[in-house]
This record gives sequence, structure tokens and C-alpha cells, in this order.
Amino acid sequence: MKKLFFSISLVFLLFLTSVYSASADTLIAYPMEGQSQGPGDTADGIGEVVFVDEIFTDINNRATASQSSMVSNPIKAMLQASFNTDQFQLLSRGFMSFDTSVIGEFDSIDSGTLSLSGTFKEADLGENDLWVVRWPCNSVGVCYFVDIFTFNDSENDELASIDYFSFNDASAYNDLTLNSAGLDNVEPEGITGYATKFAWEAADSFTGSWSFGGRNSYWYTSSDQAGTAEDPKLTIEYTPGVAPDFFTRFYE
Repeated sequence: MKKLFFSISLVFLLFLTSVYSASADTLIAYPMEGQSQGPGDTADGIGEVVFVDEIFTDINNRATASQSSMVSNPIKAMLQASFNTDQFQLLSRGFMSFDTSVIGEFDSIDSGTLSLSGTFKEADLGENDLWVVRWPCNSVGVCYFVDIFTFNDSENDELASIDYFSFNDASAYNDLTLNSAGLDNVEPEGITGYATKFAWEAADSFTGSWSFGGRNSYWYTSSDQAGTAEDPKLTIEYTPGVAPDFFTRFYE
């Protein structure tokens, strides 16, 4: 009898959901300005390896950066050659995190965009795409600081990208559409982190045209300025969901 009642209840609830559709909500989030205080806060900043003379795979896989900052403006992804053939002296990565705790565990994440306000770019070493990758966070938000140990925390799967010619460096937003992996990275009821690096870094292979002291870079505004008009911005469209225990009540 219980099974029959449960089946009838489920059919009735499915009917209700067919005639009622929850409207989508929009989350717009920015990193906190300045130094964050601890878990649950957000941040943005850079980690850089500087003043070295190494082959690409060595500088790319360093465990720690030489320096870092959470109050730098702008943030940049940069690779600079040294003055010894096929060696490099600088590598910089950008990091940013966002409070996505308003999104519930059972909500459906429909689409997302990461917007970066470009200020400068260069491609002395050949054109290479800027990739957005995962900066791992958890439900309590470990992405609340950027230090020298953050440098190699970023992952290598492409979550969004933009090519050199499409990147607008005239203090205008570049809207990078998150792919399915980028949407999966959104942390419901927590903190979500992203990092920026070159596609070369993700592939662990430099395929550009090396030149003495040549630089490739993408520069974009950080949160460390007045207002949020040019801050890194995460926009998420999501549909509120219903927790399973709402349905199971009718059976218990």
C-alpha cells in the first residue's frame, strides 16, 4: 500500500513540476578588495616566478613562486624569455575566488561567464590563448589567500579561454563563457576559485617563437580599486532546486 501511495504521490508531484517551473536566478560575484581575513573570504592576486634562467618545463612546474601579492593591480598572466636561448626568466599566474554560497546544493547551474577587464597585452613569443583553469576550493573556502605556495595549485583543464586577438585591452570586459567543466567547478554553498594561465602552461609545452627577453602577457584589473566596475566578475545563471527530502516525506 505504501508503494502505491508513493507512486501516486510521485506522479502528482511530477505533474506539479510540469505546470510550475522555477524561475532562473542570477548571481554576480566579485573577489574581496585587499587582504582577506580567513576561511569563507574571497581574494584575487598573482603568483610569480622571477629572476630565474630555466627551460620552460622547469619554470612551469615550480612548486612555489618567488613572490606573490593580493593587493596588486592589475593582475597578469605573463611569460618572459631570458637572454639565454630557450630559457625563461619570469612566469606569472592570476588567481581569483568568488562567494557562490547563495547557490544551493540542489540548484541547477545553467550557464556562467567570467569577465576580466583587460588593460594590456603583448605577444613577442607568438600568439597563445589565455586559459581559465580551476583553483581548487572546498566548502569552507580555502581560496582566501594568494601566497608563494599558491603558484602551483592551479589545474590544467580548460574551463574557458580567449585568444590573443579577441582579448580587449582597452579597459573593457572580456566575457569568457564557462564550458561544462567550468560550470562543474562552481561550488554550491561555498567558495569558487579560478586561475589564469597560458595554454602553453596547461600543455606543459612551449611551442611559440623564443626571442631574447620577449614577453607574452594578458593584463586585467583586480579587485583592489574603488568600486567594482572593472573587477573580475563571475556571473552565474542558476535555477533553484528542491531537496529530495521534500519528496520522501510523502512516503515516510
